[in-house]
Amino acid sequence: MDSIEAKDRIDTVFWVINISLLSMARYIAILKDRKVFSTVFPNVSFENPKITHTIDDYGEIFTITKREISSKANHDLFKGWQIALGIVGMTSVLEYYLSQKAEESSGRSCKAMGIFHRFGRCTGIHLSEFKDYEDLRRYYEVRHITIHNLGRINQRFKNRTSQQHLEEEPYTFYPSDISKYRNLIHELIDFIELSSSR
Repeated sequence: MDSIEAKDRIDTVFWVINISLLSMARYIAILKDRKVFSTVFPNVSFENPKITHTIDDYGEIFTITKREISSKANHDLFKGWQIALGIVGMTSVLEYYLSQKAEESSGRSCKAMGIFHRFGRCTGIHLSEFKDYEDLRRYYEVRHITIHNLGRINQRFKNRTSQQHLEEEPYTFYPSDISKYRNLIHELIDFIELSSSR
């Protein structure tokens, strides 16, 4: 995978997450406005209709009510998981790119798992020299706690991100994190490409 493909894949994950967040926010706005609701869903009760997700070949696969879908707690949960999945997805692309660059540089097979921490040994390009390394590393480690620790900050996360002040509690995600991480990965790819051309 070259740098252009890596950036395109990162942007695809970024696009999907943003479309998902935008679509849900718009859908909730429609559900809460009686006039808009009746225009979009004529002859449907505004109070608390049942909403189903139906797939042609499989039929109804999921059911929820208007009240459930528009509750703040459920919407926050949805946003949190979309952001977490965006970070996980972008990290997977980053790891694959790093492993490909390491293989290209070293001439030997380099597994993607853990490549973030082995990249310098394999290539001579030390990611810690990247200007925003600490911010990038924090997002990279968020992927680990999301997958392996139910999204809870633990001592390993605090050690790896040099943030001993954090409480060992669930990590809080914000929509802006997706944009920040996307931009950091783009900048890291540029840093690696520039460093490898020297």
